[in-house]
Amino acid sequence: RSQQRSKEIGVRKIFGSSSGHISMQYIVENLLYGVVAFATGLMLVALLLPSVNNIVGGQLTITNDPVMLMAGLLAVLLIVLITSAYPAVFIAGIRVIEVLRSKPVTVGKGMSLWKGLISFQLCATIFLLVACLVLNKQLNYLHNRPLGYETTNNIHIPLLTDASQARY
Repeated sequence: RSQQRSKEIGVRKIFGSSSGHISMQYIVENLLYGVVAFATGLMLVALLLPSVNNIVGGQLTITNDPVMLMAGLLAVLLIVLITSAYPAVFIAGIRVIEVLRSKPVTVGKGMSLWKGLISFQLCATIFLLVACLVLNKQLNYLHNRPLGYETTNNIHIPLLTDASQARY
């Protein structure tokens, strides 16, 4: 796919596109992907929320607050801009002669940064998945462990006056 994309960039450069225009196109494409993914996620949440409520036994709801929707869209915008900036500059810097000779596009000195960011993303994902599993097991243990005392046949004496509350 990257070879096909590099040929497209090479042809566009031959026809006079600037590097800035190519970078902006890449960022806008990723922004559209992000917005479509956000909208798809919202639709999936709306469709699957009743099933999740049945499984969990709770009453989770979706808020219709426009501020939250704008915050979600702003988060998508920021994430896309942050994640697209480096690849957009890399793609715009492809040399036309290498593409036309059908040489594989070589990655320059920034490859270590790219690999490092991908490795960091993978590690963060694994950490979050393990943290979710551990949290789930901890909550199950908390809900199912014995309290250490009998919850029935207890006497409850409310402290109604301020003096009795201060003393005990």
